[in-house]
Amino acid sequence: MADGDSSGSDGDDTAPRMEESDLRSLFSAEEWEIGTKFPEPDTVPTKHFELLVSLGSLNFPGVLRSMVDERRWLDIGRYLRRALRFHAKDAAEAVAYPPARPDHIRRAHPELYVLPRRQHALELLGQGKRQEALRYYHDAILARIHPVRRNAHVDELLSSLAEIINQDKPLDLGREALETHKAIEEYIELYFPRLRRGVKLRGLPGDGDKLGGSCRFGWLVLPLQQEPCEEHHELVRCLVCHSRLHLRSPQHWTFTEHLYTECPAMTPYLRKQLPRPHLQRLGTRRDQDLAQDEADAAAEAAAAAGGGGGGAGGAGIHGDDDDAAGAAAPPAT
Repeated sequence: MADGDSSGSDGDDTAPRMEESDLRSLFSAEEWEIGTKFPEPDTVPTKHFELLVSLGSLNFPGVLRSMVDERRWLDIGRYLRRALRFHAKDAAEAVAYPPARPDHIRRAHPELYVLPRRQHALELLGQGKRQEALRYYHDAILARIHPVRRNAHVDELLSSLAEIINQDKPLDLGREALETHKAIEEYIELYFPRLRRGVKLRGLPGDGDKLGGSCRFGWLVLPLQQEPCEEHHELVRCLVCHSRLHLRSPQHWTFTEHLYTECPAMTPYLRKQLPRPHLQRLGTRRDQDLAQDEADAAAEAAAAAGGGGGGAGGAGIHGDDDDAAGAAAPPAT
């Protein structure tokens, strides 16, 4: 279907080629300092806005906020794909599913591929275009994600979208957009920590302790006003699966257990970054999961080398354009 998301190269071949140092030279010291520290759209100099979008620069968080406010979800999908190329060094160090190539967003970062496209499908539904939303879900999302390695969280994003479309469930587009934006920002925070992007996180207790390294993966939040106060009024939001968790004390210990045994959005890359577990059974679980990750990566690499390439990514881990037309869609879910 002609949805603006299947145009092949997406103009990237003619997009400006620029290093981060070259980009910085276009801004005054004050513009760079303000724009990279605060997420409001008006902190991005207007004259450079479209350049930042075309490059895929994540340095200015106001760029993403502005596109979210304008509901430019397909543009956001392309912007995030370009970001993997512009921030090539950071992307090479943080492939969620190795051995995928760092700039192949579907294979390297399936959640980042799905989030803006899922929101676009919801926008179509909100406009009363149910059949168009259903076609987009099957052709542009499900068919392209179905062959790649992914976790239970991505599967839940897909199944919940299908349920909303098929069952005509009530839709709060404003809240969905807010959650999608927040999830994208949290994803960037985890995989591109050098950028910081003005995100101010309240660290978990025990951050200075050897066992408290889990603070990188979650932050403390207060309950929303309409929610009843719990015995422990401070909640932990997991930056990995974007869930709000009620945890008993000590929070950093129980949160670490969530990351090791319950978090549905854990990836092979993040698993290697997890803090040292405080219980032997968690250490054993970690060793088993890491071994499975290595086996999966080896199988994917072998399939690609043998020319099959399809087992975990359609045309292989080194071979296709991430916005090229996908294979025939699997049966409807």
